[in-house]
Amino acid sequence: MISNDTYAGRPIQFGNRQIVPFSKRLHIQIPGQWGFVLWERPVSLLVTEEDGNEDIVPVIDFTRYIILGLFGPIIILWLIMRKYHR
Repeated sequence: MISNDTYAGRPIQFGNRQIVPFSKRLHIQIPGQWGFVLWERPVSLLVTEEDGNEDIVPVIDFTRYIILGLFGPIIILWLIMRKYHR
């Protein structure tokens, strides 16, 4: 079973603000067996002011872009080499 869920982290008090981090988690579990987290990445922050105003701040996951930037060209080159070496 594969699930992709959004989870809220523990609230953090920062001055007059409360900040709650949210992340997406890709979890894989074989039925009847143990499961493991394949990927977890930050998504956003919920910032609650003292007066009750709430803002959602998106989080840019630079690690994800770096990994895609490194492995994307490698996979493309592998596919090209595979096509011409048959």
